[in-house]
Amino acid sequence: MRMFTFSKIILTLALTGMLLVVSPIGQVQACAVPPPQPPDIWILFHGDGTAWIIFHGYSTFGAGPGQFCACAFNQIPEITAVLAAQIVDNATQQPIAGFNFQPNVTTSASFNGLDPGNWAGFSSDVSQAIPPGLSVDVQFLVELAPGVIDSALVNALEDAGGNVVGTDEADNMGNSTGAHLGLFPPGSVMKVIPTVSEWGLIVMMLLLLTAGTIIFGRVRQRRPVAL
Repeated sequence: MRMFTFSKIILTLALTGMLLVVSPIGQVQACAVPPPQPPDIWILFHGDGTAWIIFHGYSTFGAGPGQFCACAFNQIPEITAVLAAQIVDNATQQPIAGFNFQPNVTTSASFNGLDPGNWAGFSSDVSQAIPPGLSVDVQFLVELAPGVIDSALVNALEDAGGNVVGTDEADNMGNSTGAHLGLFPPGSVMKVIPTVSEWGLIVMMLLLLTAGTIIFGRVRQRRPVAL
């Protein structure tokens, strides 16, 4: 009888230990690791009144399906709307597969509760395994107020005077859990000029070669023929 009771106790403790080990891991590794200091900001302007605001210095936790991530941007008067959010590879600037951020009013309210302001929140479930340790940027596509020029937005972010970006783990409704919350004011702010991709360079070279061939052919046709 004692051996049976002792066996039941051991089995119960083992199962409890497994639950304690498995459950928290699935909850704490679900988003982006906040940087150790306020992130530097790059602003990539478009000609249609929008711009990407890019926050550097983040990295990924290991995450898997069934987990959730939240991020938010604290709007300033020079910005009328935050249209989209994404987490991208720092080197390629391509979105990290497994995240699909969507606007979420619950996430907005959650961040406004943590740090009163005008936060626009986004949440994403994790649709596939995301490896840990990837260097990533957190980006927001914003709509600029009429008449706002490049330098005005740069100056406004530099003078924001409070937190402008936030990331955290989220529950399935989009609420910030506080598991690895990062709220930051801006670091250095600068405007960036988009670079030409490798394919863009190839196309440009082909166009130049074609134009050169046409011009050279016309010059040859115009030369007088020696008698």
